[in-house]
Amino acid sequence: MIEIRLEGISKAYAQGAGSGPVLEKIDLVIEPGEFFFLLGPSGCGKTTLLRILAGLLEPTSGRILFDGRDVTQLAAEKRRTAMVFQNYALWPHLKVIENVEFGPQMQGIEPARRRQIALEKLAVVQMEAFAHRKPNQLSGGQQQRVALARALAAQPQCLLLDEPLSNLDARLRAKMRTELRRLVKESQTTAVYVTHDQKEALSMADRIAVLCGGRIVQIGRPQEIYQRPKNEFVADFIGEANFLTGNLLQTNPVKIRTEAGVLASEMKTERAAGSAVKCCVRPEKVQIHDIKDFADRNRPNLLAGTVQSIAYYGELSQIEVRLNAGVVWTVTVFSGRAEGLWPGAEVLCGVNPADVIVLEE
Repeated sequence: MIEIRLEGISKAYAQGAGSGPVLEKIDLVIEPGEFFFLLGPSGCGKTTLLRILAGLLEPTSGRILFDGRDVTQLAAEKRRTAMVFQNYALWPHLKVIENVEFGPQMQGIEPARRRQIALEKLAVVQMEAFAHRKPNQLSGGQQQRVALARALAAQPQCLLLDEPLSNLDARLRAKMRTELRRLVKESQTTAVYVTHDQKEALSMADRIAVLCGGRIVQIGRPQEIYQRPKNEFVADFIGEANFLTGNLLQTNPVKIRTEAGVLASEMKTERAAGSAVKCCVRPEKVQIHDIKDFADRNRPNLLAGTVQSIAYYGELSQIEVRLNAGVVWTVTVFSGRAEGLWPGAEVLCGVNPADVIVLEE
């Protein structure tokens, strides 16, 4: 396992339809043994950054350090990185065991030893029974495991994964998240994983870098990214969020006059009273009450509204509420809490001050 340090990494294309900057001054430190995620929408530069780490692309400027050693100009095959691709990229004419042996073979390891390494890695991913099958005889999930075994057999300092679960169906993808994290952690290698899937990132990562427009907009643990997003883009991209704009009435404690009413927050801010701000609240943090049955009208952070629609998802239901200002909020509740409500019902939406996020940008 190694420390990876990126210093001022930029990438731009000088001509053609895709000309212009793809990455702009990326500074990042990935700790040894960390399972680090690059998360963002299509076109944000995350795959380009992964390919630069692998040595498959050269940055326009900046440098890459592996344990303090500058590898920016080092060829891909000399970096001791291994990559798991979105489409697995298994050799179709080779058996599973031969696919997994490929990395050790390229390293000049003698046949008996590389066969032993391949069998060990197939055992790790529970695919040793399929060693003599061809890739087209395997399911998508089995091919994904073989691709991971092949990468691990190369004994990399750094494991790079480019949306490896995206071709699996939803149920298998959910199952593979836990298994893939376990396998990566057991391999004791530094791993960098690219995805646009927020659930993958939140459930698997040690830390996440959120990218937008070729820049890192926030880095943190999954809980930090979700519970304390820095700006509207992060809040909206990671999960769902309800937004309100307003002005700071006071800063200690924070109170905001919004278009739907006054909200108190336990967050601290360096902005002056009177400043324009935007705040957000996650849908599952909103408590919804039928206005006829709610007596404590003096409680803080109560916003009046009208139910617009109710969507049933089994154990959970999503309720759309139009607040008095015309802003529509989504409220997620256990379905039993939605049984007494209907479109047109007048309700109060309550929020704990600890759950009102004041966005920094």
